[in-house]
Amino acid sequence: MTELEKLRNINIDLEYKLEELKKTAIKLIRQTSLSPDKSADTIIIDTETTGLSETDDELLQVSIIDNAGAVLYNSYIKPLIHRTWKEAEAVNHISPKMVAYAPTIYEEMPKINAILRNAKTIIGYNTDFDLNFLYFSGGISVKDKEIVDVMELFAPIYGEWNDYYGTFKCKSLGVAAKYFGYDWNSRPEGAHNSLADCYATLFVYDKIINPEKPELIENKELTDAIEKVFNERFEREWKSR
Repeated sequence: MTELEKLRNINIDLEYKLEELKKTAIKLIRQTSLSPDKSADTIIIDTETTGLSETDDELLQVSIIDNAGAVLYNSYIKPLIHRTWKEAEAVNHISPKMVAYAPTIYEEMPKINAILRNAKTIIGYNTDFDLNFLYFSGGISVKDKEIVDVMELFAPIYGEWNDYYGTFKCKSLGVAAKYFGYDWNSRPEGAHNSLADCYATLFVYDKIINPEKPELIENKELTDAIEKVFNERFEREWKSR
């Protein structure tokens, strides 16, 4: 056996052991019963990650607030595998140095899980992205919860149609925040910090469900489109149970 083959075998063995440790950690987390220091029926959640793949990338930050803006949870997360994430860092500005002494996801999942378990409604912007990362990183499942995706609600309001998919195009949180006049400087965190994004998501959500412009209320086509998004989401959630 060549040295290269030996190294490959060692690497395969290490990957297997890491996967087994991950499975064990997830089992322990699911068995952990923890009462959250803070909880709410309605929560807003956002994450920052090393990339876009929930199976290959890792969490860098998790933030949760309630619908009054109180912080329920906010922490950087130290990745277990990734050492650099230059493309993601250019967007979220979270450097390896910033998370070097942060807790791992396995240390923090019992706290996060406790908040999610106590919530009835979970709101986010592209909510599935955040929830999928929590599930693949730590085995967190949010069955029997009302999931609200503000990105889907905003799409018909912005009104850019996609002929190929036959639906409205989804827009970024930055576009939605700008549309409703959100001031990112109103918070010290700055854009693309997950806590800041929680507040921006809450702001956009409040604008959608409590429209100040009369034309938003009187526009039947728009209200029908928003209702359709709600109904389709509810149907998908119901079928998945």
